[in-house]
Amino acid sequence: MPRGSTLSLLSPEARVLLATVAGSERLAYLFEDPQEELDWGLLLRLSERERAVPVVWKALREQGIRRIPDEVGSAFQRVAMVSEFRMAALEELLRETVTRLAEQGIPVMLLKGAALGTTVYGSFVERPMLDLDLLVHEKDASAAWSRLEGQGWEQWERGPADPFYHGHHHLRPLLDTRGTETCLELHTAMLPPHSPFRLDVDRVWETGHRVRLGTDEAWTPSPEYLVVHLCIHLAWSHAFESRGWATFRDLAAVLDSTQVDWRRVKDLAGEARAESCCYWTLRLAGALVQLPVPAGVLETLAFPGPEAVKRVAERHLATTLFSADAQPCPSVALTRSLWSLALRPRRSGHGEARPWSSAEAYRNAMPGGHRDHGLVSRLGHQLSEYRAWIRYLLKILR
Repeated sequence: MPRGSTLSLLSPEARVLLATVAGSERLAYLFEDPQEELDWGLLLRLSERERAVPVVWKALREQGIRRIPDEVGSAFQRVAMVSEFRMAALEELLRETVTRLAEQGIPVMLLKGAALGTTVYGSFVERPMLDLDLLVHEKDASAAWSRLEGQGWEQWERGPADPFYHGHHHLRPLLDTRGTETCLELHTAMLPPHSPFRLDVDRVWETGHRVRLGTDEAWTPSPEYLVVHLCIHLAWSHAFESRGWATFRDLAAVLDSTQVDWRRVKDLAGEARAESCCYWTLRLAGALVQLPVPAGVLETLAFPGPEAVKRVAERHLATTLFSADAQPCPSVALTRSLWSLALRPRRSGHGEARPWSSAEAYRNAMPGGHRDHGLVSRLGHQLSEYRAWIRYLLKILR
């Protein structure tokens, strides 16, 4: 690992986590030095944060890593067993749900983890997830929701957030009543209406692929739509603050299992106003997990600008995604400014829309959700953190 690389900024535990993206083989070099100390508790916490415990545990066992403390190994094993059991149940739950909707003549497209677990991974156990995301035609949405409520599903939350879901890209979530704690979101579009992206849902259906689920059929987006959607989801929906490991692993699985038309990815990214999202997701995946993006693809997606500035942005985004701290940057305002420096939302055609706007809108829709701590209070807090500011800036600027 070259000194000064973005990967070298990250903790040994984060590097172990990232090494599992391409399988267990890349773990070996991280354990060549028997004197190297690893915080196994931190590795477990990072793995739990990324919902990666079963994958990390499997990789560690395959490499015969024997330095794991007993209590940490037991925790890894326990969480992995629960996840595997839950994913097997979730896969069966998906089949039942698709069958119920098929009985009503309602076609279903699998999104996110459901699509990837069914296709490129071949099993939900290999692709841990919390929720099921399904796309239905807008004309079918109300009937689909009504068909499922009471048939093993119930409303996730009642009342207060109704204005938030009015005109939203998915209906009010449903919760599995059988104890898996799975949330089902029935989508009518790929992305929220307030997002600045233009993913034509009709084209997603037209270019989708059929998949067999038990005795029924469903649809999945084309590989090119999967790539663009994954990039938008990490860059915008998660604002490069979480889900980096899962996104990089999903992208690697897509590229490993199917032929991706990169020219089509570029065209879709341009049509969707998602070029900067795709550029930064793919650039980070290349820097941190060696994602095999063909030479020239990044250049076609990038906006002009000094490479030195882009490098600072890369280091900030990587640090934010994989820091041991929940909030490595000492300032929300600085975090948002550096995100904007990288994504250049105005240049990308995003106008005034920002990722954090939807979260704030949801909080404001809930009772007691809006709190203003006042300018003086906020300034006082920031001044008290000035040393942390300096340390953080020196870290990403060096």
